[in-house]
Parts: sequence; C-alpha cells; structure tokens
Amino acid sequence: MKRALAPESYVDSLKKMDVELVKTAVSGERFQQCLFDHGQDEEIKAYVKSLLA
Repeated sequence: MKRALAPESYVDSLKKMDVELVKTAVSGERFQQCLFDHGQDEEIKAYVKSLLA
C-alpha cells in the first residue's frame, strides 16, 4: 500500500527537500534519540546520520 501511494522511498523524498530544512527538522535531541533507539528503517537512520555529520 505504501509503495502504491508513495512511489519514492522516504529518503528519496527527503533528498528532494531543502537540505537545511531537513537538517533543522532532525537536529532535535529528542527526535534523534527516538529515531536511533526505535527506528526500524536503517536507510532513514543512515541518511539522518549523514546529515548530522
């Protein structure tokens, strides 16, 4: 269902957005703790880590 509604991956969608906007969105400590502790999509986690590096 998800693939039918959104043909691109979440990471592909994030890459099309303004990088500074995405960095700001993922820079919060509580967001990062939740994502890295409980996130199940390794591709998203890796992309966020690359933005924070």
